[in-house]
Amino acid sequence: MSKESVQAQLMLSDTKIIQTKQGRVYVWSIVNYTELLSDGINKRDVEKGSIIKKLKELGLSNSLSYKDSGQPFFAGNTNLYISISHARACMAIYIADKKVGIDIEYERPKLFDGRNYFVNDEEEKLNLSQKTLQLIWGGKEAMFKQFGGKIDDLKNDVTLTHIDELGKKIQLSYGGKHYEFGFENTDETWLVYSLS
Repeated sequence: MSKESVQAQLMLSDTKIIQTKQGRVYVWSIVNYTELLSDGINKRDVEKGSIIKKLKELGLSNSLSYKDSGQPFFAGNTNLYISISHARACMAIYIADKKVGIDIEYERPKLFDGRNYFVNDEEEKLNLSQKTLQLIWGGKEAMFKQFGGKIDDLKNDVTLTHIDELGKKIQLSYGGKHYEFGFENTDETWLVYSLS
């Protein structure tokens, strides 16, 4: 099935837009995701088709390319950056004037059991609630994307240092510097995106 055919079949929800100092975060879902997969359409084609369809709405689809590492970028536009994340039917893109990172995840109740893979010794001292674990995971994923995948030891080199519940922000440290990320959650998903 052609990419255009997949895009024509996609039904997208309304888009939530979050304005930051660097750019805009766009979050939406694929309404007919399960139906398209049941029809035998490849999961990756559905997700990529959704991204292209959204970028077309924004007038940016023709320039989306991918580096060998898989990192997306806008070909021919060195002043605009993009980060992409998806979790099943939930999609998120961050378009900005500097390098940014974004992560969207469904809530994962088993994160506590697997925390040894991503929680470092400093973070173990925190109250490791479901929320804290989701923010550690999402923050590190978003930071990894912001740095173009060039963080050698994500578990130990990046540390969640602060959670601002009211402001819906977290702070991560990496390489002796502090970075701020915004977050939002619904009943099912967690969204984390870079602010600095």
